[in-house]
Amino acid sequence: MELRAPQRPRVARAAARRRVETYTAMVTAAGFAWLVAAGPAAARVAARDPAPVLLLAALVLAAELMPLELGRPWGGPPVDPTGDSTTMSQPFAFALVLGWGTAAGVIALGVCSAVADLTGGKAARKVLFNSAQLAIALGAAGVVYGLAGGLLGHRTGAGPGPAGPAPVSLPAFAAAALTFFVVNNLLVEAVLVLAGGTPARTSTASTSRLLTTKKVRAAAKAGRDTGAGPAGPGPAPVRWPRSPPARP
Repeated sequence: MELRAPQRPRVARAAARRRVETYTAMVTAAGFAWLVAAGPAAARVAARDPAPVLLLAALVLAAELMPLELGRPWGGPPVDPTGDSTTMSQPFAFALVLGWGTAAGVIALGVCSAVADLTGGKAARKVLFNSAQLAIALGAAGVVYGLAGGLLGHRTGAGPGPAGPAPVSLPAFAAAALTFFVVNNLLVEAVLVLAGGTPARTSTASTSRLLTTKKVRAAAKAGRDTGAGPAGPGPAPVRWPRSPPARP
């Protein structure tokens, strides 16, 4: 009589993979719907005030295409062999949100994130998830900014104030920035949690969006398959998630 190894680990891995795939599909769908809804408003803003809007969008794209490697001494090799990185695109996206409305910032960050990920050769599901979760996080930040008393977008000059971007409310901006950080981290950390891992400890210095390569490898060593193989979605901002912007 031959004894067979229990199948529970394989079943658990398959269940974890299904959970991750379902979750990322839901986030991607929600983010894509938000991007589609924001598109017309962003197009109107760009047509009305093209120079500053397109300039800030170009800066978002440039920042996304030039990630900053973390843990690299000046002129030396990276301390972290996984090559984690971050970007400085969020400040420019926030500038669009504050000066020209949430839709403009969401479209710029979502589209530029996708362009950067495609340029970097990331899998389609990673690209879509990263773009969607950033759109959701920045959209939530814009909503909180308005609820906290901040004025979004441009003044027309017909009201009491001069034409141009509305003045920034620092308390509302702080609340919006905190919202972006929290929502972004929750969306990406959920991937590792659903895969059966331990939530990563992210630095407050950089908002988290893709799962870093290091985290994925650690989960794999522990026998937790997140479905993030070479041909599958990887935790990308932690990307799949990738860190906010950390990239694997």
